[in-house]
Amino acid sequence: MKINLKEDFWFLALVSFALVLNFAWVPGFFADGYLYAGLGKTAATDGHWLIPKLNDSYFKEFYHHLPFVFIWEGFFFKLFGVGFTQARIFISLFNISTILLVYQFLKDKTSREHAFLSASLLLLTYPLLRFSRYPNTDLPFMFFSLCVLVCYFNAQRFPTKKRWWLLSGLFLGLAIFSKGLLAIVIPAGVFFHEAVFKKFSGLKNIWSWISLIIAGCFWGLWFLLLKTQGREDIFFSYFNHVSGAVNSGVTHYNHASDYLLYTRPLFIHTGPWILLAIWASFKFFKNKVCDELFTTFFSYFVFVFVFLSFQKVKMGYYLVTLYPPLAILAGYGIMQFSKYIEKIIFGFKTFFLLAMALLLVFPLTNKSSRDQGIFRTLEITNDLYPQINEWYVVSGSYPHNDVALLLGFMNKHTVKEIKLDNLKQELETNLGCNKIVVGFKNDLAPLVSEKKLRLVHTFPKDGFASFTNCP
Repeated sequence: MKINLKEDFWFLALVSFALVLNFAWVPGFFADGYLYAGLGKTAATDGHWLIPKLNDSYFKEFYHHLPFVFIWEGFFFKLFGVGFTQARIFISLFNISTILLVYQFLKDKTSREHAFLSASLLLLTYPLLRFSRYPNTDLPFMFFSLCVLVCYFNAQRFPTKKRWWLLSGLFLGLAIFSKGLLAIVIPAGVFFHEAVFKKFSGLKNIWSWISLIIAGCFWGLWFLLLKTQGREDIFFSYFNHVSGAVNSGVTHYNHASDYLLYTRPLFIHTGPWILLAIWASFKFFKNKVCDELFTTFFSYFVFVFVFLSFQKVKMGYYLVTLYPPLAILAGYGIMQFSKYIEKIIFGFKTFFLLAMALLLVFPLTNKSSRDQGIFRTLEITNDLYPQINEWYVVSGSYPHNDVALLLGFMNKHTVKEIKLDNLKQELETNLGCNKIVVGFKNDLAPLVSEKKLRLVHTFPKDGFASFTNCP
């Protein structure tokens, strides 16, 4: 089977859009997805660009991440409207762009076969398919980190062409804009490669240091933009937040002594990829093949994985920057079976075509089980009681955070958590047909008997239900 460059690129593009954006219009996000979509929405609709805001009662000022992913998302919403479909398309473009960049980069540097196989493995990486289902800051970070590595590799091959160093600084700055301080792993991984395989030869070029200065200027740009609004405190609040997390402030994610925590999800989600990468590494080092592209991505993967494993705070999405290098290394592993490459590529293409056909006949993502009761309550009350603007979630029942973030994206309703013992007094004190209460159906049954509440919808599971104080 003859590999055709143009056909393979568009084939991968078509398959990527079909698989990544399968039923993108289905409502429902992971909780953080509601938040990040809501921040982009308020930027587009209310002008909260530089200092993101969800609503007056929840994340009135959001300083936990830099605002630029939400700014880009806000511009996307401005152009195409606000909704679940638009939010998923926006974030999926970073995943799809990464897949196509892997292909375009490798088809010139190694071979078209390696390019197609590596891009295919990246497309089939489960965490990336999952991350494409809700807005986040991780996929932009993955894309820009790969851009830095591509530019760094080209800068090594063409040391007299300073544009590659300048572009690496630009993309490192955009990685900072996407993920903040976590972007430090990118230049650190490059330094590790320089130390182990290059004897710091690349860092003797003055433009390598200029690229770091360019990236550092992005921090300064954010500070200056905040200063124009007299809000430099947001800049320092971000660093205080990160410092608190690193120093075990985020105790739920404090796994300081579990150095193998990342090993398990990597093997669960990308076990075959890991084995192929190990096989390729064994063959390369056994044969003492000096392949600069291989060593660039190998050293980056090893360093960043070890670095993250020794951090106190460990979160699964920190690994996202490792998936493109892993796919490239795994692609090298498949290339070791040179006699069967054409058949393997044909198998991948056949699988992709069958997968697209099967998803049309037996769709896996055409329904969401997430927050079904809340969505149904909104459908009912939006028509019957348009004046409702307050939601109460009974403590210890439905997750208050999920409702607050969902409604922060869907509308501007106030969401409050309230103890069951205090709910009756609240209903008697604050009269008016404007409230929805969510909690366990049996716990709220006495208030229904007293005609202080009326059932709106019984949730499909876990005994939850929604009620209103409207007649």
